[in-house]
Amino acid sequence: MTVVFHFFSENSVRFEYIKNDFMKKKTSKLVIVLAIIVICIAAISAGIWWMSHGTIKITTNIVADTIKVTDEKNNVLFTANGTNATEKSFLPANNYTIVVSSAGYETVKKEIDLGWMHTVSEAIILQPDTGAHPGDVEAAANLLIGKWESRFGKSTMILMIDDVYPGSINGKDETEGKSRKVSGTWKYDNLIYNLTLNEPGDKVEDGQFSLTIKENEDEANGVWTSFDKTTKNVVSFKKVKSGNSKKAENGQQANNKPVLRILNASYGSPWKKTDVTAQLNNKINNNNIYVEVSTRTFGDPDPMKPKQLTVSYEYKGMVYNKIVRDKGIFRVP
Repeated sequence: MTVVFHFFSENSVRFEYIKNDFMKKKTSKLVIVLAIIVICIAAISAGIWWMSHGTIKITTNIVADTIKVTDEKNNVLFTANGTNATEKSFLPANNYTIVVSSAGYETVKKEIDLGWMHTVSEAIILQPDTGAHPGDVEAAANLLIGKWESRFGKSTMILMIDDVYPGSINGKDETEGKSRKVSGTWKYDNLIYNLTLNEPGDKVEDGQFSLTIKENEDEANGVWTSFDKTTKNVVSFKKVKSGNSKKAENGQQANNKPVLRILNASYGSPWKKTDVTAQLNNKINNNNIYVEVSTRTFGDPDPMKPKQLTVSYEYKGMVYNKIVRDKGIFRVP
């Protein structure tokens, strides 16, 4: 019995050894296979990540104060200051907005589409800031100030727009040779100026104009409604004396007139202002003018109220309208 037991015990040990050796080899192979799979997955993921990113290169024609790139949620991804060239690599493929700004120049915004493994190179051209941008008070003044006419029955209705302030507007109704003040509001929305002008209201037949003017056009369309709401008429005005006159030959002023002259200028608030035409003309030097708009320059016609300079001037045969707020600079060219 002892011999038999010994035989079986020895064979059992031998079997266990073979079994364990087999399991070790099997486990080792499995670990190697899993490691290869993990490495392959990591390599594929890294490759996909690398391919799904790109590079943005930006250059400008001047040394810009700020260059920044934002994503679709307006998050700033990177910023560069005081340079005319910058780039950023490994950005996710997406839509981005480049914003370039510099003092004295118009801010440029440009949308780009960065694709997989792409390098987008953008050359941004900054233009000098003329001071007038769509929808701001300067651009509104250039478009609105002037003489507007409309056929109203057998007569001609004349509206003179004299002053444009942030959100408000003043002028005169000069129909049939009479001069009556009109005032109201303006608002810029989606390339359209919306005007509301109220007649004085001291006559029963007075009312309100509601007009729309498309950007860079010289027609105003809308309705006139009496204050008592009993009458409503469709009206259409045409700007007959715009902010621009005909250009003279060779850029010179016709009839030997000065290249630069101030036609009309006022400084003050919507409620009280003073004429500064002569004062500005006296500051012209060699057909140039550079004036600080402030109470130190023009005095204070309406203390404790916001003020602005409203100017109509002729330069090289062209007539321009400009509005400069307090603390700003009026300069030509």
